[in-house]
Amino acid sequence: MKELIEKMLLIDIATKMNESGVFDKVEEAEGNTEKLEVIALESEKVIFESVDNVFKSDEEINEIGGDEAEEGIKQKREIMKALIAHQYKFLEIPTPFENGITMDEVIKRNA
Repeated sequence: MKELIEKMLLIDIATKMNESGVFDKVEEAEGNTEKLEVIALESEKVIFESVDNVFKSDEEINEIGGDEAEEGIKQKREIMKALIAHQYKFLEIPTPFENGITMDEVIKRNA
Protein backbone atom coordinates (compact mmCIF):
# COMPACT_ATOMS: atom_id res chain seq x y z
CA MET A 1 0.00 0.00 0.00
CA LYS A 2 2.85 2.36 0.87
CA GLU A 3 4.41 1.90 -2.58
CA LEU A 4 1.10 2.63 -4.29
CA ILE A 5 0.69 5.86 -2.32
CA GLU A 6 4.25 6.89 -3.20
CA LYS A 7 3.63 6.23 -6.91
CA MET A 8 0.40 8.22 -6.86
CA LEU A 9 2.15 11.10 -5.13
CA LEU A 10 5.03 10.99 -7.64
CA ILE A 11 2.57 11.39 -10.51
CA ASP A 12 0.95 14.37 -8.76
CA ILE A 13 4.34 15.91 -7.96
CA ALA A 14 5.65 15.47 -11.52
CA THR A 15 2.51 17.07 -12.92
CA LYS A 16 2.74 20.06 -10.58
CA MET A 17 6.47 20.49 -11.24
CA ASN A 18 5.92 20.38 -14.98
CA GLU A 19 3.06 22.88 -14.80
CA SER A 20 5.08 25.28 -12.63
CA GLY A 21 8.17 25.05 -14.84
CA VAL A 22 10.48 23.45 -12.26
CA PHE A 23 11.88 20.95 -14.77
CA ASP A 24 12.68 23.77 -17.19
CA LYS A 25 14.49 25.67 -14.43
CA VAL A 26 16.54 22.58 -13.58
CA GLU A 27 17.51 22.12 -17.24
CA GLU A 28 18.54 25.78 -17.46
CA ALA A 29 20.58 25.57 -14.25
CA GLU A 30 24.30 25.46 -14.70
CA GLY A 31 26.03 22.97 -12.44
CA ASN A 32 24.92 20.93 -9.49
CA THR A 33 24.94 23.86 -7.05
CA GLU A 34 22.38 25.78 -9.07
CA LYS A 35 20.32 22.61 -9.62
CA LEU A 36 20.35 21.95 -5.87
CA GLU A 37 19.04 25.46 -5.22
CA VAL A 38 16.17 25.00 -7.68
CA ILE A 39 15.28 21.63 -6.19
CA ALA A 40 15.57 22.78 -2.59
CA LEU A 41 13.52 25.91 -3.22
CA GLU A 42 10.93 24.62 -5.65
CA SER A 43 10.56 20.86 -5.91
CA GLU A 44 10.71 20.16 -2.18
CA LYS A 45 7.90 22.65 -1.66
CA VAL A 46 5.80 20.86 -4.30
CA ILE A 47 6.47 17.55 -2.53
CA PHE A 48 5.39 18.98 0.82
CA GLU A 49 2.22 20.46 -0.72
CA SER A 50 1.28 17.15 -2.34
CA VAL A 51 1.89 15.20 0.86
CA ASP A 52 -0.14 17.75 2.84
CA ASN A 53 -3.03 17.29 0.40
CA VAL A 54 -3.04 13.52 0.94
CA PHE A 55 -2.19 13.13 4.63
CA LYS A 56 -3.50 14.79 7.77
CA SER A 57 -1.26 17.38 9.39
CA ASP A 58 1.06 16.25 12.20
CA GLU A 59 -1.21 18.08 14.65
CA GLU A 60 -4.25 16.13 13.46
CA ILE A 61 -2.33 12.87 13.62
CA ASN A 62 -1.15 13.70 17.16
CA GLU A 63 -4.79 14.10 18.23
CA ILE A 64 -5.15 10.34 17.76
CA GLY A 65 -2.62 9.90 20.53
CA GLY A 66 -0.44 7.02 21.59
CA ASP A 67 1.63 4.72 19.47
CA GLU A 68 -0.70 5.05 16.48
CA ALA A 69 -0.02 8.79 16.20
CA GLU A 70 3.71 8.29 16.55
CA GLU A 71 3.67 5.56 13.89
CA GLY A 72 1.49 7.70 11.58
CA ILE A 73 3.90 10.64 11.69
CA LYS A 74 6.85 8.28 11.22
CA GLN A 75 5.25 6.71 8.13
CA LYS A 76 4.36 10.13 6.68
CA ARG A 77 7.97 11.31 7.11
CA GLU A 78 9.36 8.13 5.56
CA ILE A 79 7.18 8.68 2.49
CA MET A 80 8.25 12.33 2.28
CA LYS A 81 11.91 11.35 2.58
CA ALA A 82 11.53 8.70 -0.15
CA LEU A 83 9.82 11.21 -2.47
CA ILE A 84 12.52 13.83 -1.89
CA ALA A 85 15.31 11.29 -2.44
CA HIS A 86 13.60 10.07 -5.61
CA GLN A 87 13.41 13.61 -6.97
CA TYR A 88 17.11 14.27 -6.43
CA LYS A 89 18.08 10.89 -7.92
CA PHE A 90 15.82 11.51 -10.92
CA LEU A 91 17.68 14.76 -11.53
CA GLU A 92 21.01 12.98 -11.02
CA ILE A 93 22.28 14.94 -8.04
CA PRO A 94 23.08 13.84 -4.47
CA THR A 95 20.19 13.82 -2.02
CA PRO A 96 20.28 16.08 1.02
CA PHE A 97 20.45 12.93 3.13
CA GLU A 98 23.61 11.80 1.35
CA ASN A 99 25.05 15.21 2.20
CA GLY A 100 24.33 14.79 5.92
CA ILE A 101 21.15 16.87 6.05
CA THR A 102 18.45 15.34 8.22
CA MET A 103 14.76 15.08 7.43
CA ASP A 104 14.09 17.51 10.31
CA GLU A 105 16.33 20.09 8.61
CA VAL A 106 14.52 19.57 5.29
CA ILE A 107 11.19 20.05 7.06
CA LYS A 108 12.41 23.27 8.71
CA ARG A 109 13.63 24.78 5.44
CA ASN A 110 10.25 24.06 3.87
CA ALA A 111 8.12 25.34 6.74
